[in-house]
Amino acid sequence: SGLTYYLYILLYDFFFMLDDLIIFGLAAFAVYGTAIGEKYAKYCRGIGGAIMTLMGIVLIFFPGLLR
Repeated sequence: SGLTYYLYILLYDFFFMLDDLIIFGLAAFAVYGTAIGEKYAKYCRGIGGAIMTLMGIVLIFFPGLLR
């Protein structure tokens, strides 16, 4: 059935991404608490916040741009 098909795709995607998630997690924990990690987190929060704000403005005022 269609539900089984999509569950198999979801399962495949999970295992396909599992190694990437493990490697990213290990790298994130390796720099957490260091000076480089703190500086990286500070910039990521600022850039991420700016991108989210920009996306919100586009969604509210210019939704036609997303087509």
